[in-house]
Amino acid sequence: MNKINCTLLLCLCFWVAQAQNKTRLIMRGDDMGFSHAANEALIKAYKEGIETSIEILVPSPWFPEAVKLLRQTPSVDVGVHLCLTSEWDNIKWRPLTDCASLKDSNGYFLPKVYPDKSYAGQAIMDRRYNLSDIEKEFRAQIETAKRHIPRISHISGHMACTHFSDEVKALTKRLAKEYHLLTDFTLTEGGAQFISYEGEHRTALEKYESFKKTVQKLETGKTYIFVEHPSFDNAEMRAIHHIGYKDVAEDRQGVTDLYTNETLKYLLQERNIELISYADWLRTQNFPTTTDVVTQKPPRKNVWAFLLAGQSNMAGRGFVEPQDTLPNKRLLTINKDLELVYAKEPLHFYEPHLTGLDCGMSFGRTLLSSVPDSVSILLIPTAIGGSSIQQWLGDSTFRGVKLMSNFKEKLKLANMHGTVKGILWHQGEANSNDDEDIKSHSARLEQLFRIFRNIAHDESLPILAAELGSYSSNPKNWQAINAAIKATVAKDAYSSLISTQDLRHKGDQVHFNSEGQRAMGERFARAYLNLKPK
Repeated sequence: MNKINCTLLLCLCFWVAQAQNKTRLIMRGDDMGFSHAANEALIKAYKEGIETSIEILVPSPWFPEAVKLLRQTPSVDVGVHLCLTSEWDNIKWRPLTDCASLKDSNGYFLPKVYPDKSYAGQAIMDRRYNLSDIEKEFRAQIETAKRHIPRISHISGHMACTHFSDEVKALTKRLAKEYHLLTDFTLTEGGAQFISYEGEHRTALEKYESFKKTVQKLETGKTYIFVEHPSFDNAEMRAIHHIGYKDVAEDRQGVTDLYTNETLKYLLQERNIELISYADWLRTQNFPTTTDVVTQKPPRKNVWAFLLAGQSNMAGRGFVEPQDTLPNKRLLTINKDLELVYAKEPLHFYEPHLTGLDCGMSFGRTLLSSVPDSVSILLIPTAIGGSSIQQWLGDSTFRGVKLMSNFKEKLKLANMHGTVKGILWHQGEANSNDDEDIKSHSARLEQLFRIFRNIAHDESLPILAAELGSYSSNPKNWQAINAAIKATVAKDAYSSLISTQDLRHKGDQVHFNSEGQRAMGERFARAYLNLKPK
């Protein structure tokens, strides 16, 4: 079996094993951009409800507002809802490209994909469509979406326009692969199932009762996808309709009510159903499913311990790949039960719904190549996404973790198993939005380094600090934070600065991608090996 097939088999084994342990549900909200009401309702359904992924219609009239709202909600997963139709009677939109075979006489998209007697001759399949027109339009929509919303994770099809023929389905798969995006086909071919209401669902109450029946039938170990269209019952939506679907406003208000129903949230919790997004599926599909506890510990004198501290770029948000989960008997870490285990990514366990690949394993592997064979590396995770430097200094509780107390506890644990040799620090994004925070960042960082060393009872303990990336949507402030980090390191005899200016983000302009995380780990290791007191 060749290397590629081995990798694919390994991924599949991880996915199957993981899926057997839990029921996972993607709650998708479609059609962002077609109306102002839908835009607001989709954001509400995410912030206040159980919606996990939002699909955006790029050619739609309210696309610019949708982009602004999604930028203001950077944590929500977004998919390009590829579109070849403009189905409503009172509102229309046009393609982004000159795709003659997909337009009506007014230049709008046709109203239907499949033949419909209410719109005789006005469906894509009623005509001799050109596949090259579809490809051109799909490409334009994907590229426009990625330009405005770089974190796009997947593509889906509005009114089944991505799979109404075998050739269109093959085209969609090819484009997804080219643009590194998931598709519904990726999930369904991996065992996921689309589900719908079990019963009548005209009113909000009927929707709730029917969806409750659906939830009660979900099987442990499977992944499901539920698709609906949140909006509001207001004057704007009451003016939107088409033949056969006149009660759009009332119907879609019922969807918003369903997605934000508090009782439904408890029902999902009771049935141990994990809400995930497409991005979560991609993020977690290669997570290891087994933990290997260290039964024969190496001698304490041979264990070099390093603490990983800071916020999300140290905690890790990259995609884990099979190569990141292959254990090495000389690379150790701890699990959430504080057991000594052989290290696999992801190392951080404090935010399971967010965590991904960090730089730890890369750091450890690089270091092992330059230290005696008798040495083992112990990686201790302590980073918490979104934490500010003043929260660390104040020992604040953030996302359920008392920051400095947790650091002290983990450092004590590290000393039980080995000798603390250094601290890897990456933080600053949380302090980049306030001028006073920026001005005081260097002084606070100096204070933090002193506290770390006092806790470790080692005034010369190496502290390695990495820059923020160069890809921020607020570059001036991030550069100011980097200047503060650089100034602190320049005055500290036992610290080193790790450059990240050439590293790329994963699409959200906040977090390093997987390649960036691995490169940063290697740079941390080289900086440690080259560190000499100033």
